[in-house]
Amino acid sequence: MIGLFFEVMPRPGHEQAYFDIAAGLRPELDKNPGLLFIDRFKSVGRPGIVLSHSHWRDEASLAGWRTHAKHHAAQIAGRKLHFEDYRLRIGQLVCEWTPQAGAPRQFETTNSYNDPVLRPERFMIVSTANSPIQAGVEGDILASISREREYIVLALASSLADGLRMAEEFLLAGVVTSIRLYLVSRDYGMFDRKEAPQYYPPVTQVQEHGSKPADAGL
Repeated sequence: MIGLFFEVMPRPGHEQAYFDIAAGLRPELDKNPGLLFIDRFKSVGRPGIVLSHSHWRDEASLAGWRTHAKHHAAQIAGRKLHFEDYRLRIGQLVCEWTPQAGAPRQFETTNSYNDPVLRPERFMIVSTANSPIQAGVEGDILASISREREYIVLALASSLADGLRMAEEFLLAGVVTSIRLYLVSRDYGMFDRKEAPQYYPPVTQVQEHGSKPADAGL
């Protein structure tokens, strides 16, 4: 399974335009059989940041959506009109924990995008909870826009061992409903597109307002 994490900071006054575009794309998105889950969240500690988080069956499904004509037009509109900045991360699911399952469920990964000899592996810990995560747990807390009392926490891990350790800490917090560990294959933004799978003409970076998608160590 592939995890997609799209953090966006809309320009002042453009948040509703972003939500309207997303709503208009939803009927097309639902036609893609590779989409397994999608939800949007707002950051609790970084005002203005909106996260679109989705699960995809495989890279082929994700590529099909990335090149969809209406989605492509929405991407261009976002870059030119509505977005001050954004960050997009794609990762392969490595392990999954749920309180009911007990032991972690492990998945086979094939990180074909990165050579670990040339670039160190990067991992993300993603946990869900029905209440804000207690203080002391590392990570960026975000609240679901559509689901009451649904929270997600994102944190970075420098290695697989570090990710497993952090997962144990999240479990000990006692409030999580699931934990997933992802091996990050791509990480790029509106201006730094070295790892992006598609080309867009450069855009001029203007002075930021408030938080940025790259803040808080994410």
